[in-house]
Amino acid sequence: MVSSKDTIAKTLRRLQVRNYEGRDFTPHHCLVECLDRDTVFGLLKEEQIVDFYDREELANAILDNGLRLFAILVHIGKLPFLKKFLECDNFSAAHYDEKLPYSKPDLERIFEKDNAGAVKDFLATQWTHLPPALAKDRSCRTLDAQAVLPFEKVEKPSEGNCSTGGFGFIKIAHLYGPEKTPKSTRRKDDFSREVEILSMLRCPQYPHITELHTAFVQGEALSLLMPVADCDLGRVLNGKALSVRGLTTRDEICAALWGLASGLRAVHGYFAEAFDERRIGCHYDIKPPNILCMDGKLLLSDFGLSRLRKEEEGSESAFQHVGGAYMAPECLGAD
Repeated sequence: MVSSKDTIAKTLRRLQVRNYEGRDFTPHHCLVECLDRDTVFGLLKEEQIVDFYDREELANAILDNGLRLFAILVHIGKLPFLKKFLECDNFSAAHYDEKLPYSKPDLERIFEKDNAGAVKDFLATQWTHLPPALAKDRSCRTLDAQAVLPFEKVEKPSEGNCSTGGFGFIKIAHLYGPEKTPKSTRRKDDFSREVEILSMLRCPQYPHITELHTAFVQGEALSLLMPVADCDLGRVLNGKALSVRGLTTRDEICAALWGLASGLRAVHGYFAEAFDERRIGCHYDIKPPNILCMDGKLLLSDFGLSRLRKEEEGSESAFQHVGGAYMAPECLGAD
């Protein structure tokens, strides 16, 4: 007879998604759909993990942000150790999943002696159930090297899409779910500056400036996540993008250029009314490849060289070393 535990273990394995690096992750919403109250309570009763009078408390702890821990222990065949997690929580108000990822010393204290295999399996499996939640409007995070990125596929942009970044590269990352976002990796100084500036610019939500969803650092990789554009203006002007959605008629193009000018004005005279914050800004790298075409709009992008200074600091920045044919003539001989 197949037990409920075996059935649930098989279901959890089927819920796993293979990412672009060949590593598996389990989306949290799948756990919520799979492990409802009846399932959790029934399994605790079937496995006799705790006495009947403690069953309600443990089930509530699992359902209230403890599903990842529950799934990990089912996955490695150590569900009875749920009782140990309950006994070792020091009456903490913290939820079980908030303590993930667990360290080796923490697990050795919980699993105790003669369970080195269980500790090893837990450490290896917990990352399957901890994919980063790469949601919009979240500040930059530093990810553990073992974190499994929830990208099903990562690929280079098509020839007619976007140019290569000046100090990094651009890839199309197919995030698990409906969204599709590019991933741009840059030099550390430019990355930090661009994250700061785009984070400030998203406060007033300017419609003609590229939108930063979030950013993260993992090992040596520095990544910005943004919506995918149709192409960049450089591709349009050199004939590599012959037709751009929403930018075909004279009126559409004039409206898009007006919007682009308003975006540039927003950088030069930045004001976040909700926070009463003002800045004097300069992009320093305006050129067609740094202007994106998206949904009938022209969006200002690539803020790696940009500055947004407080008004009292003034604007006395030294020349920023950009290349190509887009420099002002007086900058050609600048050191």
